Amino acid sequence: PFYYGTRASGACVGADIGTTISDTVQVQVGCSGVTLTDILTRMSRGSIIQNLTNPVQYSMQVTWTPTSSQWGTNLACYTPVDSIGQQGTTVCITYLVGISAPQMIQSSYVNGTMSAIGTLYQNQNVWRVQCTKSVNRPSIDAYIRFYKKSNNTQVYSINARTDMANVLYDNFTLIFYTSMTWTPVICSS
Repeated sequence: PFYYGTRASGACVGADIGTTISDTVQVQVGCSGVTLTDILTRMSRGSIIQNLTNPVQYSMQVTWTPTSSQWGTNLACYTPVDSIGQQGTTVCITYLVGISAPQMIQSSYVNGTMSAIGTLYQNQNVWRVQCTKSVNRPSIDAYIRFYKKSNNTQVYSINARTDMANVLYDNFTLIFYTSMTWTPVICSS
């Protein structure tokens, strides 16, 4: 079985003291006839639920409310186990308790995703994202990704940690440069 949850493996997330974190752990087993029997974790957990339309996929809600004694770095790890005793790779998410993450200032921001507003040109190559707090270069790999909306296929990505020339941090603004010619889409009503 393998994890494909809402947060990427190795993600680093700011968490406020006293504010409940709720995530969905998603796991897929290798083949039909095999079921998921457990997701090993130290997080407070809900029931494992099988996807009705795709029976090899499962999900489980987890919650955690960090206290002041948990200030600093905390790991939430998940290990899926299937009905034939196979154990999947353990996946961990890092929560930085007492550090709230900056939010993107944008009207259509949803769960870590942003859609551009306004007119975009085929040769658009300078992007600015304003945030509510100062932003800094991440200490682990983190990517800015562009997806084709029609089929959710990734078409471009930039490593925000290692690409010093194309990803700049200027106090409350993230500035990055792309080298892609974008495909125009004709919208119909």
